[in-house]
Amino acid sequence: MLLVALTAVLTLPATLAALVVRFGDRDPVHIRTAAKAGITLLFLTTGIAHFVITAPMSQMIPPPIPFKTELVWITGVLEILGAIGIWVRRYERLTGWCLMALVVAVFPANIYTAVTGVVIEGQSTDLSYLIVRVPFQIFLVVWIWAGTRRDVPGSGHQVTHHVGIAAITH
Repeated sequence: MLLVALTAVLTLPATLAALVVRFGDRDPVHIRTAAKAGITLLFLTTGIAHFVITAPMSQMIPPPIPFKTELVWITGVLEILGAIGIWVRRYERLTGWCLMALVVAVFPANIYTAVTGVVIEGQSTDLSYLIVRVPFQIFLVVWIWAGTRRDVPGSGHQVTHHVGIAAITH
């Protein structure tokens, strides 16, 4: 259920932008802007959660890894910085790659959680958790890539994507 809520937070800005374009008089909203808004909402939410529910998140880290609480805090700070950093044009692409790397880097903790049946906030996990989590992680990486990518310089084409509109200009 949590992943459904996080997916909604991630995709809500793009959905609202599409509705504005479809039913409103406004200029189209650039799809990257809407995607970045969703990325920001998601990572601000999860980043802050690292400080609010630190203990349950610490349980997701395998026993041999030390400084669990500190790692949860560090990843929370990185998520918050990423949520902000994608809006700094000079660093948006780098920030996108860093966020994608972070999503991949923390995935083993999700595997550990599912395999060992860690109980988080009163809910136990099992392998079915991965059936939902793996597609979400892939979707999240693709969403971050789409929201922070730029066209290849020197390609001769500038691709612009607007919600509801895709155009190639020379």
